[in-house]
Amino acid sequence: MKTITACFAAMLLTALCSETIYAQVTNNINYQAVARNASGNVLINQPINIRLYIEQGSGGPVIYSELHNVSTNQFGLFTLQIGTGFIISGNYNSLNWNQPNLFLKVEMDPTGANTTYTNMGESKFLAVPYALYALSGGGGPTGATGPTGPTGATGATGTNGATGSTGATGSTGVTGATGATGANGAPGPTGATGATGAANINGTTNYLVKFTAATTGANSQVYDNGTNVGIGTAVPATTLHVVGRTNLRYNYPSFNISDQPLVIGVVSVGNFPSAGFIAPNGNGLIFGIDGLNTLGVYDTTGVIYGTINAAAFTVSSDASLKRDIHTIGESEFETYLEKIRNIESATYYYNYESNTSSTPGKRYREQKHIGFLAQSLPKEAVIVMKDCKVKEMEGKLTYSLSEVLGLNTIGIKAIDYKQQQLEQVLSQQQQLIDILKSRIETLENK
Repeated sequence: MKTITACFAAMLLTALCSETIYAQVTNNINYQAVARNASGNVLINQPINIRLYIEQGSGGPVIYSELHNVSTNQFGLFTLQIGTGFIISGNYNSLNWNQPNLFLKVEMDPTGANTTYTNMGESKFLAVPYALYALSGGGGPTGATGPTGPTGATGATGTNGATGSTGATGSTGVTGATGATGANGAPGPTGATGATGAANINGTTNYLVKFTAATTGANSQVYDNGTNVGIGTAVPATTLHVVGRTNLRYNYPSFNISDQPLVIGVVSVGNFPSAGFIAPNGNGLIFGIDGLNTLGVYDTTGVIYGTINAAAFTVSSDASLKRDIHTIGESEFETYLEKIRNIESATYYYNYESNTSSTPGKRYREQKHIGFLAQSLPKEAVIVMKDCKVKEMEGKLTYSLSEVLGLNTIGIKAIDYKQQQLEQVLSQQQQLIDILKSRIETLENK
């Protein structure tokens, strides 16, 4: 099998960043640049993608980023406004322009496919963009301290103060010599047993104590308030509340329930087990088993998204779960057929895959994928990824399987509609042919 290699020429980008402030001020920043290839030739009348990042310091953390889809003119020039692109991360309107060390980093994809970006470098914001800080009405620095004024006139003599307290008693004199020891008296009766002394441990109420040495103790990470138990938290919200990583490992011998490292269940009929994945803002997904042993996917309000069994994944599509419903009519079929025609089908490998087993750092996949490129899909079916844990995935395109399924359904209906129209035309033409044949036969018999 041949190895497929892709090479992309490095691109040069010459940029001019400017901003104009009028009586009615806008907080967007004009950005104008000429796109060139590695040989210095201008890229004329060509769609390109630009990603902009505002950083705290050179190479520092990104506090705002956005995506622009633009085209160069006959001179290779393109213009955009920072603050008006498709937001990847951050909030442009809440940026603190009073920071002294802000940098702008620029990346460009010369293909316009939003897939292969080249880092064009970064530059520090200068004086003009910081005029945006004036919009927030920030005050100037405190002025220098003025000179010391002349010394005032001496005031009148005050009255005599009260008499002071008596001084401390003098030290005790030297102790005299010790007298001779007297004879021992008779032993007295044995006294009562004293109270038990305190244990030699330290701790805080509700914390389980752990031994810190052979005879001393202190707080452990386990907190028990009598109702809930917390590990790593002093405010447990459930019967067992763990804050931190949990690692469950067990060499289970079978698929029996008793052999599993983690079992989630219920104790009474009519209740069903579930597990939630919840973000700090309360949004998330809940996976649960219903009475038919089907795994369901829910939001945090209990509304079901879909169900999963061993053979298929189903999606909730009841009309009562939807709003702003628009029924697509026959007059719109041609529009959606055109969208389907524009979908770019392809075979491919993913960047992390290889068609040879010896490629280091890549997963071996002997067979290619077959599918299509998200850039060619209708915008209704495409989702831009953001807030990604893996930064390389930021701004990449993905698609919704349910939206693509809906697009396929519309395509089938549109083709069926055209087939019905074609059959009607053929039927009408056949009728005309039959009439003409009859008239010809009549003429021939005269």
